[in-house]
Parts: sequence; C-alpha cells; structure tokens
Amino acid sequence: MKQFSLFDIVGPDMIGPSSSHTAGAARISFMAFKIFGLAIKTVVFELHGSFAKTYKGHGSDKALLAGIMGIKHNDVRLKDAYDLAYNQLDYTFIEADLGDVHPNTVRITMTSDQGVVSVIQGSSIGGGNAIITKINDVDVEIDGMYDTLITVHKDKPGMIVKLTTELLKENINIAFMKVYREDKGKNAIMVLETDEVISKESLEHLKSVDGVFKTTYISRGGQ
Repeated sequence: MKQFSLFDIVGPDMIGPSSSHTAGAARISFMAFKIFGLAIKTVVFELHGSFAKTYKGHGSDKALLAGIMGIKHNDVRLKDAYDLAYNQLDYTFIEADLGDVHPNTVRITMTSDQGVVSVIQGSSIGGGNAIITKINDVDVEIDGMYDTLITVHKDKPGMIVKLTTELLKENINIAFMKVYREDKGKNAIMVLETDEVISKESLEHLKSVDGVFKTTYISRGGQ
C-alpha cells in the first residue's frame, strides 16, 4: 500500500479553508480536466455526502470550478473561479446520492464543443489528497501522487509490451501499473505511475502506437 507522509495528513500548500473540501475538490476536477483532454463547454457536478452539505461554505464549488478550468489547488485564482467561469463555462451543481462511496465524492459530467461526453468520479480522501475512482463505466484508481500516464487502447495481446517498451527506452521506472477494461476485446485503460518524468518525445511516440486511442499525462501531485 502507498504511504502518506505527515505533510499529507496535516495538509497541503493550498488556497481555501479546507484541505478535504477545497484542495481535494480542486485536485479531483483538475485530474478530470486533464483526463478529458478537450475544451469543456458544459459541466455538471453531482455532489455526494458532505460535499453536498457543505460545498458552498467550504469553497468546494469554487475549487471544482477552478480545477475544471485547469487551475491548480494552490493557485490564488481559485478564489475568483466564478468570475473566471463567467461566459466561459456552462456549469451546474447538483446534490446527489451516489451510493456506497466516500462521503466527499463528486461525479463530473463534461461535454465538449463537439458533443463528446465523459463522466469522471472522484473522492477527496483527506489531507488534500484525492482519487479518481471511475472513468465513464470503468472503475479505476488514480491519485496523481506520481507522474501518471493513462492510456485508452484496444484490448489485444501485446499492447502492454508495446507501451512499456517505449518507457524502457528512456530508462523510466514504473512504480505502479494497473490495467482495466470494459470487456474482453474492447477498450482497455492502463494507468502507469512512474518515478521519473516522461518526456514529450516519449508521449508523442506512445500516441502513435497502433491500437492506442488516447493518452493522458498528469504530472506528480495532480498538477
């Protein structure tokens, strides 16, 4: 299991009154923004549990708006998220029951200018830490604490070898690797967490691998 430092528990470098409800919320939506990878036209935030009850008082609404616009959790612009979203983003906050999930959970539905829709769910788990638990209908586990590569690719033999070989060329060590799939022979999602930064050249090579539909790179700490 991954270990958290005392700094993680006490709290991060952040803007806002609450590490769980502000910094954690911003991390969730920032990772959702990075994973979606398209210009967002409309976004719906479905707030569960304590997020639903305290999101205005603890600034979760501002944090979620900021993150979905690509603003980091420790950026002073977070406080002005509503002003920055004006005329830029069509957003809605809804209180929802998302079932048996962490009390600080939000489901984010994003729609691009071209009508592409993606649904990403995440939880703020304390100390400003956050985890993405679902991408569309696929259960995942992405916390952004390492440099993280996410690929969507065809579920077929040899794909993992092709992708990891590209990292071997740069002597990049894989700290954690998880593979998820919709169903046998359909799309698969691979999450690689690495000890080193992946270069732009390697990312471009990964995008060009036959059978890869999409790549997303999130640098350490969900930034």
